[in-house]
Amino acid sequence: MREGLAPDLRPFTVNASLNAVAVYERLGFAATGPRQERNGIAFVPMAAALEGA
Repeated sequence: MREGLAPDLRPFTVNASLNAVAVYERLGFAATGPRQERNGIAFVPMAAALEGA
């Protein structure tokens, strides 16, 4: 995530399937690491800053 985010913003993370990465990017998410695979399932870790409650 970017440094210097406003204090009321909280990181929200997902493990996006490879086919969903573009959708998450349109929603404001950014990859936080390279493609990974666990138990035969490939994903890209992603995060976005969302307003806290």
